[in-house]
Amino acid sequence: MPRPIQRSVPFDAAVAAQVAYLVSQGRSDWIDPLERAIDGLGALIAVFPQLHREHDRKGPWVLRRARLGSLPFYVWYAYDEEQAQEPVTLIGFFHTRQRERRPRL
Repeated sequence: MPRPIQRSVPFDAAVAAQVAYLVSQGRSDWIDPLERAIDGLGALIAVFPQLHREHDRKGPWVLRRARLGSLPFYVWYAYDEEQAQEPVTLIGFFHTRQRERRPRL
């Protein structure tokens, strides 16, 4: 059974900033592919949260990072490995060239 997907406030803020940047650069045509890729990744990790490489673990909580398809972005997500009904939370959204700090659990 798929887990629910939850988007954190920082994740949504980072996506909104990217959308605003795309609009400001006249690249509104990239917004739909970006949103579809985020939705597609969410659907995938809802079923297979363990799919991507583990970056951190704190008790039952696991932190992983996924490339957003062919787009130049990474998504960080976390979930409780022992509670299969609990959501996978999208916690970070970064461009591949952006210097990022690993989110903390």
